[in-house]
Amino acid sequence: MKSLFKVACVVSSLALPLVAQESQEPEATLSPELLDQLYLKELKNEFPSAKLEGTGALGNIAEIEIKEGLIYLGASDAQKYMQAIGNLPSNMSGMLLDKNEEWFVTFTFDSIGYVKDEDKEDLDAKEILSELQESEKEANEIRGQQGKPKLYITGWKTPPKYNEQTNNLEWGLLLRDDQGQTHLNHDIRLLGRKGVMSAKLVCDPEQFSALEPKVANVLKGFSYTAGNKYSEYKSGDKIAEYGLTGLIAGGGAFVIWKFWKQIAFGVVAVGAAAKSFIGKLFGRS
Repeated sequence: MKSLFKVACVVSSLALPLVAQESQEPEATLSPELLDQLYLKELKNEFPSAKLEGTGALGNIAEIEIKEGLIYLGASDAQKYMQAIGNLPSNMSGMLLDKNEEWFVTFTFDSIGYVKDEDKEDLDAKEILSELQESEKEANEIRGQQGKPKLYITGWKTPPKYNEQTNNLEWGLLLRDDQGQTHLNHDIRLLGRKGVMSAKLVCDPEQFSALEPKVANVLKGFSYTAGNKYSEYKSGDKIAEYGLTGLIAGGGAFVIWKFWKQIAFGVVAVGAAAKSFIGKLFGRS
């Protein structure tokens, strides 16, 4: 994140011995490793779970490898960040945030049971889109009551597709907010033995083509813990009440689980709030 790298450089220069500052010699160049250490120290003051490398826990059921250039936030810190940029409360498992605050991926696990993929050949994009647009009305009423921006689905960016090798279901929706700005929420459902991990990419639509392969690489670092993989299903395990179509029609940008009669809420797209939030924590605009 450029703004925080600047902060790190300022902190580092202030920490140099007075003799060095008084000399006419040029300042020493800080190594990337030292910059990351300073950056992480500042970040952890606000988000104690923050990590720049290694792996991050996604609840107690999965983990994600932290690729270079990304920040991992655990469940409570991810929730704190998301609410700060205009989202309603949800039970997030964690998130990965681009250091430049240009995009992020959220992770949320639903313990709905083992989702059978028998309807993989019957994903009707037109019908599913119609159901999602119908569900947005109720969700927007509640968002309005909470003082949150309203979001309207305008169409598919990526129609629903299912990968039988990875057991991942993927789709992308174009959204318009009540100021007329267009956004993209790209969803991936990572099927597991006991439920589904929802990975949502949030970015500007213009970025998607460049980000798609990068996010695919990021998700290669996702894995369920032992005993929770889709391939580890055993007879007698809980079965979800619906299949792949239900995951999309009951979810997407405005998650309305018609089977449970519970309402959750979609992710506000990346905008000025997201791009400046972390910078403001350090007194930067």
